[in-house]
Amino acid sequence: MDTLRTKHETLIGGAMLSAVCAFALFHSYAAYSMGTGFEIDTAAWGLLAYKSFVEILALAFGLFFLVLSLSHVLLRAPSREGAPYCVCPPAAILYLCCDDIDVNALDSLARLEYGTPLTIIIHDDSTDLQSKQRVDEILDDLRQRHPGRAFLLLRRPDKSGGKPGAVNYAIKKTRHLHDLVLICDNDSYAVDTQALEKAAAYFHDPAVAVVQCHTVSRTDDRYCTFNRMLSSAIDAFHVVLLAHARFGWMPFIGHNAVLRTSAFEEVGGLTPGFFADDLDVTVRLNEAGYRIVYAHELSFAEDHPPSYGSFRKRSYKWAYGCIQTLRAHSLRVLRSRRFSLGGKLGFFGFSGFFGVQALLLLYLIAVIIAGPFILPHELLYSLGSFWLGVIILTVIYSPTIAYVIKATGKRRAAIGMLLTGWIAYGATEFTTSRGVLDGLLKRKRRWVPTNAAGTSAGWLVLWGEMFFGLALFLVPFYKAPFLLSSPALCFFAVKFFFAPAVGLIYNNARSRRPSCAAALLALALALTAAATAEARIAIDGKNFVLDGSPFVVKGIHYSPWEPGTGPGKDYPYPSPERVTDDLAIVRSANANAVLVYDPPGYVLDLAHEYGLMLVYCFYIDWWSLGDEAYEDRIAEILETVEAFKDKPALMGWLLGNEIPVYALEERGDALIRDALRSLYDKIKKIDPHTPVSHSNWPITRDLPLGFFDFSAFNLYPLWPPEVVARGYGNYIRDVLQPIAEDRPLLITEFGVNTLEAGESGQARFVRHCWEELRRAGAAGGFVFAFADEWWKNYDNPIRDNVWWSRVPAPDDELTHNKDPEEHYGILYADRTPKPAFRTVQVMFDEGETRRNRIAIFIAVFFLAAFSIWIWAKFTR
Repeated sequence: MDTLRTKHETLIGGAMLSAVCAFALFHSYAAYSMGTGFEIDTAAWGLLAYKSFVEILALAFGLFFLVLSLSHVLLRAPSREGAPYCVCPPAAILYLCCDDIDVNALDSLARLEYGTPLTIIIHDDSTDLQSKQRVDEILDDLRQRHPGRAFLLLRRPDKSGGKPGAVNYAIKKTRHLHDLVLICDNDSYAVDTQALEKAAAYFHDPAVAVVQCHTVSRTDDRYCTFNRMLSSAIDAFHVVLLAHARFGWMPFIGHNAVLRTSAFEEVGGLTPGFFADDLDVTVRLNEAGYRIVYAHELSFAEDHPPSYGSFRKRSYKWAYGCIQTLRAHSLRVLRSRRFSLGGKLGFFGFSGFFGVQALLLLYLIAVIIAGPFILPHELLYSLGSFWLGVIILTVIYSPTIAYVIKATGKRRAAIGMLLTGWIAYGATEFTTSRGVLDGLLKRKRRWVPTNAAGTSAGWLVLWGEMFFGLALFLVPFYKAPFLLSSPALCFFAVKFFFAPAVGLIYNNARSRRPSCAAALLALALALTAAATAEARIAIDGKNFVLDGSPFVVKGIHYSPWEPGTGPGKDYPYPSPERVTDDLAIVRSANANAVLVYDPPGYVLDLAHEYGLMLVYCFYIDWWSLGDEAYEDRIAEILETVEAFKDKPALMGWLLGNEIPVYALEERGDALIRDALRSLYDKIKKIDPHTPVSHSNWPITRDLPLGFFDFSAFNLYPLWPPEVVARGYGNYIRDVLQPIAEDRPLLITEFGVNTLEAGESGQARFVRHCWEELRRAGAAGGFVFAFADEWWKNYDNPIRDNVWWSRVPAPDDELTHNKDPEEHYGILYADRTPKPAFRTVQVMFDEGETRRNRIAIFIAVFFLAAFSIWIWAKFTR
């Protein structure tokens, strides 16, 4: 049986390692390949490497938890009913207390049945005189209630070494009384009166050193509502232990376990000063050839910590102790032949959890808060990162989910535990990270009981954690909004934000006055809803507004067509992967909008993921007005409006672009104006909320289009001559603003091509146009264009230096010619940046961003003042 289990451990462990190694190679290669496409400094490379390392490590732990969960869901727990009783060897119950004796727990232990004389040892480490007197009184009462039981009270003269010192002292003093000893904490309650006799049967096998019993939760009327819901987490821990017992490294968890006294003494007992003394002795027992058995059918109950302060103190102790264990035993476990591959993975998976939590906290600080200022946005987040976050969150919580699935009769309570565990167990990263750091630095800490009532949660720390959670929302909100689509980010930000609320409502001694907690919870939920709500665009006078705030359009005219392809020739529209990569680059330029011709729906969805608004431009053949082909086109446009009108990224509809002057002369102003007005009315009936316009240009500026919701013009600084003569800003102010009247004026194309202006000239002109259009009161604009396009117009110049005199070129998309239209990109066709790209990054990051930072600071200040006022009002 042991050989078969070892084979299973090796098979599962090997599969996990192979999967992690494969992912690590792929992820590292992808990160390096992407990074080489950008000019990033040493700090950025270091951040990128750390980001990749933590993501790979998180996936490894995710796979570990997934194996634990699947084994619980898919496999039956081994049946041990009818295990043979034995001639019970001498045994004792060691009950440990320190100013926290629980008379009911001790009474339940005194009722345990056992076939031979049983000694109940009470070791009291109390420091308070009243606590000691209470222990004496309780002991006298128990002797009267259980006259057949032998009770022994011990108090050690030297209280150093914490719990390990107390256990070693008690066992050494009473060694002559027992071969087996049941270790119990102050809150250990016996559930099965025959549990000790049944546990003794396991010791027929001389290799068994510890029988770890199944710990279940206990609740009573003293528990506050939050604690009652959270206490089921004790039951859920069974998933982890049962899987470890099947496939990996089964740990002794320090209490509710029966020890073989001789084995305990052989390895030197517990190590004083070790906070994870149970894990430490487990390794030493394994090395000595002993094993730990999980008797899941034998249950003992325990209380959950009575307050959030006690809970966090316990989390600190666990983290500190696990790091002590890793420092003391990692090399020994790796080198040991007594540990199978599954056992080694189990050891590092169990002991390393809090270390990963600390790395994850640093990840949030480095990647989410500092990352948007250091890394190009396309290296910061992608669609792959989105799904990786979903997967990691799912597998990390898979043990809890597995428990909920099989918690027959307790499912309702289990779901409550799932929610409360998220914001209680989940939000201890600062506490556990401090424990990890102290453990790494070998800072000496004194062991203290962690179940004491009334332990303070440390309000200053909780408020600090709340503002950290707020920062996880606010930094992406104004610097990298696309990050807010990350489920992992929202998951962590919200749980930190709940910290002060949990500190109030999780306290058995103060379950009254829920008003303050309710107010904080409502505030947290409101902020969460506001941060994740879908943005809606509107018009207020000459400005666009997004969710009530002014929205200056910092846009890029985007076409995804790559070399060798183009529209109108039956080439398939570029793939979501291509668009994803491009929109990441757009977002890294600090743009907040794109203008795209006739894109499919997934382009709008990806734009939303990257925090970009999208202006949807319909191609219209002006020569077909009034024809059957035009009517067919109108039907297609209306069908698209119906399909996409609720897309959250949608900013506006544009009905065609730049009516050719000869089309206007031949068809007449009235026909074209009426056709546009008719189409406008039909669209507004379907979608009354999204603004609609037409991309006009100076040549047809006199066409009366005042019925549109906003005025849109393509305007270039070097043509036509009247713009050059007046000056770019003056033309907008003197000519276009009067046409716009009281509506927003949006410059839908501006820029110059590098064929005529050169790369440095393009950068200067782009900057000049942006500054001038903003000074002239325009609502924003779109840089033309994202990247050089080979297909433009399907024309070619007749000869060099006469670029604007062109003839048709049916296969124009196959070559990159000296056509100015093919050289307007701020990136080359292969997405290599030109100098203008950096110029756009800088100019889009100025002005409004600075004002947004001030507004965010003011909002945070008033939020802090309001929260502190609520806390003071309801906690006097």
